Amino acid sequence: MIQDAFKKSVLVVDAVLLMASCLVAWSIWSTDGLVAALVGNALGLANIMIMAWLMGRLASRGDGGRAVYGGLIALKLGGMLGLVALLLWVFQLHAPGFLVGFSALMLALVVASLWSNLGSPAHNPGEQEIG
Repeated sequence: MIQDAFKKSVLVVDAVLLMASCLVAWSIWSTDGLVAALVGNALGLANIMIMAWLMGRLASRGDGGRAVYGGLIALKLGGMLGLVALLLWVFQLHAPGFLVGFSALMLALVVASLWSNLGSPAHNPGEQEIG
C-alpha cells in the first residue's frame, strides 16, 4: 500500500517535472529538444518500472530464482545501455534534450521521497510516548 502511494507520487511529480523540462527543452532547442526530452523521460520511466518489478521478484524468490532475476537485471542494464546508444548515435537523438527528460525522472524520485517523508512523523525508537 505504501509502495503504491509512493509510485503514484513519483508519477505525479514526474508529470509536473516533465512538463517543465519539455518547456525548457522546447524553448532552448526547439522541436528536436522537445522530442528528445519526451523520449528520455519515457525511457527513464520504463527503466525504473522494470527495475522495480525485477527487484521485487528478486527479493521474494528463494536461492534458485535469485540467479535468474539477477541475470535479468544484468540483461536489462545491457539492453538499456544499448538502447540509449542506438537512440543517440544511430537515430541522432538530441543528447542534451534527452538528458533533460531523463533527469526529470531522477529528480522526481528525490522529490517524491522527500514529499512522502514529510507526511509521516519522525519516530525515535528510543523515545517513549507520554500518554
